[in-house]
Amino acid sequence: MPTQCPPTQIQFRALGHRDVIGRFDGGRITSDAGGVLLRETDLRLV
Repeated sequence: MPTQCPPTQIQFRALGHRDVIGRFDGGRITSDAGGVLLRETDLRLV
């Protein structure tokens, strides 16, 4: 059975005039991106 690899980036809905893209090649970093992920999850559950 082949292994499913996670995507290297995720496109979120725009925030105002800014594109929001989640990328996973930054090493060990922290940010406030958790809020964007929660917003996207909330919008998809409606």
